[in-house]
Amino acid sequence: RRQRQMCIRDRGIHGGLNETSVFAYLRPGEVQMDKAIRRVPEWMAENEWVKFGGKVQFGWTSRDFGHQGLIGDPTDANPELGKELFESAVESLADQLREISKFEFQEN
Repeated sequence: RRQRQMCIRDRGIHGGLNETSVFAYLRPGEVQMDKAIRRVPEWMAENEWVKFGGKVQFGWTSRDFGHQGLIGDPTDANPELGKELFESAVESLADQLREISKFEFQEN
C-alpha cells in the first residue's frame, strides 16, 4: 500500500485535496474544480506549537478560517487520487474487520 506523506496543513481538514479527490472519484461530474480555491491558514505555519499538526491542540470551527467552510487546498484534487485513497481505505477497513472477526480474549 502506498502511503501519502503530506502535512495536514496541505492535505486539508475539510474540503482539501483528499476529501475533494475522493468525492470526485465517487461522484464523477459533481465536483466543480473551477471553483476550487486554496484556503490554508499560512500564518499558522510560522508557529512552533500552535498549528495544524502541531503539539498544541486548539478548538476551532471551519468558519474561523473563512466563510467558505473549507480548510485545505483542493486545487490539485483528481479522481485518480480519490480512487487510490478510497481503495486504500476500503482495504484497510476490510483488514480490520477480518481481524475483529477472529479476535477472542485469551484465558489467563
